[in-house]
Amino acid sequence: MPVKNTLIYHFIAAILGVLAVKTSVLWIVVLAGYLAFVIVKMKIPRPVLLLFTTVFFICFGWFYQVEDRQYDQIEGVVESVDGNKAVVATALTKVLVYFEDAEFDNDDRIRMDLASFSSVPYKNPGGFDYAQYLKTQGISQVAWCEAVEVMERRAGLKDFLASRFQGDTPVDSYSKMFILGIKDENIDATRMVELSIIHLFALSGMHLDYLKELIKKLLGFFVGRTHMDIASNIIIGVYLLNIPLNLAFTRAFGVGLFWWLFKDRFNKLDCLGLVGIAFILKNPYVIYSLSFIFSFAIYLILLLIGNFKFSDAILYLGSVPLILAVNYRLNLVGMVLAAIIGPFVKWFYLVILVNALMGGALDSAVVLFIRVFENILTLGSTMSLYLNFGRPGEVFIGIYYFHYLLLIARLSGNLPIRRDIARLIGLALGYSLFLMFSPVGKVVMIDVGQGDCFLVKQPFNRGNILIDTGGNISFDLAKNVTVPYLHSLGVFNLDCVILSHNDYDHSGAYESLANLIPIGETVREYQGELVVGDLALEILDLHDYGDKNDNSLVIHTIINDLGYLFLGDVSKEVENTIVASYGQLEVDVLKVSHHGSNTATSETLLQAFKPRLALISVGLDNPYNHPSFQVTGLLESYGVKIQRTDRNGALEIGYLPGSRNYLFPYLK
Repeated sequence: MPVKNTLIYHFIAAILGVLAVKTSVLWIVVLAGYLAFVIVKMKIPRPVLLLFTTVFFICFGWFYQVEDRQYDQIEGVVESVDGNKAVVATALTKVLVYFEDAEFDNDDRIRMDLASFSSVPYKNPGGFDYAQYLKTQGISQVAWCEAVEVMERRAGLKDFLASRFQGDTPVDSYSKMFILGIKDENIDATRMVELSIIHLFALSGMHLDYLKELIKKLLGFFVGRTHMDIASNIIIGVYLLNIPLNLAFTRAFGVGLFWWLFKDRFNKLDCLGLVGIAFILKNPYVIYSLSFIFSFAIYLILLLIGNFKFSDAILYLGSVPLILAVNYRLNLVGMVLAAIIGPFVKWFYLVILVNALMGGALDSAVVLFIRVFENILTLGSTMSLYLNFGRPGEVFIGIYYFHYLLLIARLSGNLPIRRDIARLIGLALGYSLFLMFSPVGKVVMIDVGQGDCFLVKQPFNRGNILIDTGGNISFDLAKNVTVPYLHSLGVFNLDCVILSHNDYDHSGAYESLANLIPIGETVREYQGELVVGDLALEILDLHDYGDKNDNSLVIHTIINDLGYLFLGDVSKEVENTIVASYGQLEVDVLKVSHHGSNTATSETLLQAFKPRLALISVGLDNPYNHPSFQVTGLLESYGVKIQRTDRNGALEIGYLPGSRNYLFPYLK
């Protein structure tokens, strides 16, 4: 083959080519450097083929788009059903559909009437990008099912497997996770992620090896060795086609299959590159999937380190930036725990497989494994010891992996690696300290939908303040949005939380927040001046209006020579009182009252304070039609720049102490 032993280079070129056209032109520089290194330093044979691959995937990434669509009616095949939602594959695209009491199953051909709705609930830097996630799945529309007609029923193995574990028992939940790769609400995935052991329970190459081992033992009673590999690959292939798409499991099966078929022509790195290229050809957005990144990166590291001494520790070092990209911190207990419970997970998985094959005859054994595992989770969480970081930056990741590859090279040459390991640990510790004591301060309007939540992060870890928490009755806002965002910034404790008033959209997430992150002081009532770190906040002294919105705590503070006024949900009447009593306040940044409702934001306020920037925290397509066009029009007429979370997402105003070069264009 003309590309023997080089397919992994083509795979990396394909990734960089797609990144260059879908993320940033800066990736062109990385791509050019990579090509120069491979062609000149590595002296890859047939470099023209590598250049062709690069140009092809640049063009492919440019033309391949998963665009938002607005179909009123679709016709297609049900690809998967999970609770009250399903993915329907049409001739041109895929649609994620929510429904109630619709009677259709996997593989049915259906015709459906749709009502589209927005699929982008929150937009915080470093947070979960739901719109991009949909693209990695090839989904171009999210809609509500208004009517459905089943045109053809196609009951098969996929439907049987999906229906086999539909109960609400722990046995069903763990069986669904291990066999179908689906985690429901009964699985405590959060603690598994925090302990960095979630990979042991997600379908992957490890489980494929266990499954092959079990299948071969069972087949040993019926077929000879020459036919065992053929039969096991067919069985696993059929199984793979009848469960929801699982990138890690598919990668493992694909690499194993190509290695079995072409091991005289390809090495395992070639097979990994070939499978990766196939994934990108199917959908180039897959390179943004964490499952894709984890699966391919970890397996690549495994192939590079081989059977070197202390390979588990070296593998963990290679996975550090990937863990930080998800957890924003390292759980040192989890590192040890993952190594200890590996054998337990193997038997847990095999018992669940055998139990499924025997129709539930071993349910009691599965329950015993579940109890033991949940006790392990509880013990691990109790003993957890964290090294806090934050969202890893591209520079850190690049420097870290550069030194990691040097370590691998020294391993390959049988050279001592103690200094390399010390260098990597030093890089990690140094980066952790840099994030913890960053000289950059921030004032952030966090996107919590229809609600308020503002963060003041002082430089050098001098103090972290949260003004309001937001709230969402449909799900845990603190757990799913606020705390992950705080952790991404390197904020792992709050010195003070101020709740302006008791409306749910301002304080509903407080209890959950308090259980997830340490809070020093909580302020709910007027108490004059409040000092946190280097910052003094003045809670304005306003009389009781007999209305909870008008009784909101109004906060004024000066941060690096900029005046901020947080108005809660007060009305124009209170605003006019503020002007009369505090007319000399310096206000550069105005937190617009009541999400831009026309009950607030008076001309008197704007004339008196002349703010330069207005912040409106508001939910996308909210039922109150906030912000009011009268308010936005009034702000614009006074020359005030407007930033609103429904359109712009979260807003970060960065600053360096003592410098007026604010890291935000409207305030320079």
